[in-house]
Amino acid sequence: MLRSTSPNGCEQRISFGKPMLEAFCMDPEYTNLNAPSCGSWPKAVSDQLKILWAKLEAQPDLFSEFSQGLALQEARRDIAHLVHAEDSECVFVTNATTGIFTVLYNQHFEERDVVVTLSTTYGAIDYAIASLAETRPLQARKVEFEFPTTGQDVVSQFKAAVAQIKAEGLRPRLAVLETVVSIPAVRMPFEELLRVCQREGIMTLLDGAHSVGQFEVRLDELQPDFFVADLHKWLFVPRPCALLYVAQRNQHMFRSTVPTSFGFIPKGGQHTLPLWSQMVGSVSAAPSFETLFAYTATSDNMPHMCIPTALRFRRDVCGGEAAIYEYLSRLAQEGGDRVASILGTEVLEEPALAVGTGSQMRDCGIATIRLPLAIVDGASAVSSRVLYAPLTEEEVGPAVRYLTRSLADIYKTWLPIIDYRGWIWVRLCAQIYLEVSDFEFAANALKVLCERIVKRETG
Repeated sequence: MLRSTSPNGCEQRISFGKPMLEAFCMDPEYTNLNAPSCGSWPKAVSDQLKILWAKLEAQPDLFSEFSQGLALQEARRDIAHLVHAEDSECVFVTNATTGIFTVLYNQHFEERDVVVTLSTTYGAIDYAIASLAETRPLQARKVEFEFPTTGQDVVSQFKAAVAQIKAEGLRPRLAVLETVVSIPAVRMPFEELLRVCQREGIMTLLDGAHSVGQFEVRLDELQPDFFVADLHKWLFVPRPCALLYVAQRNQHMFRSTVPTSFGFIPKGGQHTLPLWSQMVGSVSAAPSFETLFAYTATSDNMPHMCIPTALRFRRDVCGGEAAIYEYLSRLAQEGGDRVASILGTEVLEEPALAVGTGSQMRDCGIATIRLPLAIVDGASAVSSRVLYAPLTEEEVGPAVRYLTRSLADIYKTWLPIIDYRGWIWVRLCAQIYLEVSDFEFAANALKVLCERIVKRETG
């Protein structure tokens, strides 16, 4: 049943699946099974973005100095409410990588300090830590594990690593944790890892790049020290758009944004904004932390200002956050299982799950599926599942490039594909405009292409 439509087009309920495509901006011939990489947003948000740009270009100075600050205040309030945090703890950055580097940059590391990461930590974060370690007294220690594994085993490995660090006379000062691994994509036991760190007195930086908009995030319960999330991945806002959360108890650590700009707080001093500044909105005495992020050089704040429209769309057109989360999780489960069935392989999850036992690692909107493409180095461990000559190391790169190029040229889609532990794997992401039939479409395309690869018929 249709509702009356408001001027921004956010009142009409639309069923999930194919009907929802009409509300989005994508080419109808394109099957977007990798939505969170670049994000996708509805026409209502696109229209709002155009309105904001028109206002900015019509009166650039007036919009920037008087309208922008109030719009950002509203967006901060809305996103803080969504993640169950105080708006004074939430500021905007361009992307999760920038937010994480901002946290690391503002830490005062001392001799014997260790930053603990996981073997699944996003590569850019590892590089950020390595770059800071060149000029600051910190060490990095990685907790190693491989999939398939269980959340319990990951937590045990983490505890053992922390104990070893302390036994060496070092101090595990900060742990970088993840909500969902980018690829191979699984949901991590971040809730328990956070509790371990809190018991051990280790500060926590939670990388939630794949979280907000995909499942409920309750920062009031999780209580990380720092949290970063890309909002353009799952929340239907334009890119780039990210949230940086800093618990009130830790805001005194922050003296600079990245790059350093007008909000910089000198040692023993105060930030000095231009006298005419209205960027902190109607708050006459905004806290230093909020003011710090009010001016971060010339940047595009339009995506952040679209958050209220995106949240209205999710409420009015989609039926609310809970309905979205349930659909994404169910579709990823059913779609992932269907892809594995068509390919005759498996979905990445905990090993040897009992029948009827749900996978905690698959409790999200993403599925990682093994392709029927073995690699020579890993073949001995899985020889019973190899029905043809495995790929050599030299054949892996061309095979992956053939898959991605053919999926784009022939099937009008694109999927992230990696080699991991002797096999080639693919990641597929659910979204509210997709159905199980879209996963089947991808599976059948992959089956044809994989058969060409194993027969060495790729030309």
